[in-house]
Amino acid sequence: QAAISDALDVRPEESPDALVADAIAALQEVVPPPREVRSLTSVADAVVKRAFSPEAAAKDAIWFGVKELDDRTGGMLPGEFVVVAGRPGMGKSLLGNRMIRSTAEAGRGVLAIELEMSEEEVVARLIADVARDKGHSVYYSTMRRGTVMRHHADAVAESAEELTRWPLVFEPRPGLTTDQIRQRGREARRQFAAEGRRLALVVVDHIGHVRASTDRRGNKVAEMTDVSNAMKEMAKELGCVVLGVSQLSRAVESRDDKRPVLSDLRESGSIEQDADTVMLLYREAYYLRHKEATMDPGSYRIEMEACRHTLEVNCAKLRGGEPGVDLVDVDVATGSIRERGRWS
Repeated sequence: QAAISDALDVRPEESPDALVADAIAALQEVVPPPREVRSLTSVADAVVKRAFSPEAAAKDAIWFGVKELDDRTGGMLPGEFVVVAGRPGMGKSLLGNRMIRSTAEAGRGVLAIELEMSEEEVVARLIADVARDKGHSVYYSTMRRGTVMRHHADAVAESAEELTRWPLVFEPRPGLTTDQIRQRGREARRQFAAEGRRLALVVVDHIGHVRASTDRRGNKVAEMTDVSNAMKEMAKELGCVVLGVSQLSRAVESRDDKRPVLSDLRESGSIEQDADTVMLLYREAYYLRHKEATMDPGSYRIEMEACRHTLEVNCAKLRGGEPGVDLVDVDVATGSIRERGRWS
């Protein structure tokens, strides 16, 4: 009845796809989709097999493709909700793209829910990242302006061709609710299954733009609690990793040491509680640029050279391992993250 009422009371800004997703989500609240029930024997057999076989342990995991992060986490397993958090300019979307690339390149299905950037922006960054491995520094900013140098043409074309073979689908609609995202995940899972693949990763960038399916208007903390609960539930239902990008509040900027800590998430609903892994990002170079005018030019150049390509990744919460901080290399201009020592 509610679905029919919604369909009759159409608002101009609502698309037919959104109405269908809402109707399906409402029906599934009444009749939830069937879930596979595994016997205790099959679960125990899987645990024992994984315990004595690195190959079996790695089979279902997805990886960043960055040694320090993969060694720290041991890979991300189906059903896990991973949060990458930080202030603007720290590299949150770059790390999300790193996971998209490593998963899709391995032939595993990826759904990218892009609530902040268009799919063209994300693809341009991925092309620049792939071209970096071909020895070409193609800046994302020049791709936007149409000013890429001609000697990069072959590398850009080859990188774009590689992307077309990846099992990667986008959902760029803004203002999606948690129910709409979950329904899009179910559709992607069916789509990949028809191709003989499985949905391994859903990236939501960023979860601050997701609307709760319940009415929580005026209470941002309660709304984010509903969103983080839904992200964890979706990971378990779809049997995939859900990676949520989260932007921290300005409170971080009020401290002398601007490295984020786990408590900075406490005003963001229950993200800290729901997430299996929380990665907090920090780039000293970002803040150093704001001090350039007050520093001696020689000292500035020395300090900037030392930290220009350094990204600190603090695995502040890690259910599958030991929390800690790792340094990796980042090239913001090409959207690339690699193991330490590549550019530092």
